[in-house]
This record gives sequence, C-alpha cells and structure tokens, in this order.
Amino acid sequence: SGGSSVLLRIELFPSGELSKVSIINSSGNSALDESAVRAVRAVNKFEVPTEPAFFEKYFRSFQMSFKPSD
Repeated sequence: SGGSSVLLRIELFPSGELSKVSIINSSGNSALDESAVRAVRAVNKFEVPTEPAFFEKYFRSFQMSFKPSD
C-alpha cells in the first residue's frame, strides 16, 4: 500500500511529556494506525523549547503524519 498514511494530533504538556495522541485521519489500516499511536506513546517525553510562547505556538498541539516505509 503505497499511499496510505495516518495523521495524528499530538498534544504535549510544557514539560514535554505526552498529554494526548489522537487520530485525525485514519490510514484505513487499523494496524498501521495503532502502531503509529504506540510509537508516539513510546516516546513519552519530547524535546521542547523552554520559551513558553514558542511552546504554545508550535508544541502544545501539532500534527504528525506517519507513512509505512516500503
């Protein structure tokens, strides 16, 4: 499946810890969707800027696309 990707929304706490991950656009493949969500949860803590305004703008909530590598 060449074109399938899953789009996730990732929400972080100011500490960089994961607040929430949710699927915005399913790939249509539940195994891929679940593995993308698991991959994000496995990170647990993200590198985030210490500047509060910058964090709020770019890191509080962002989207990330996962595509299976061929």
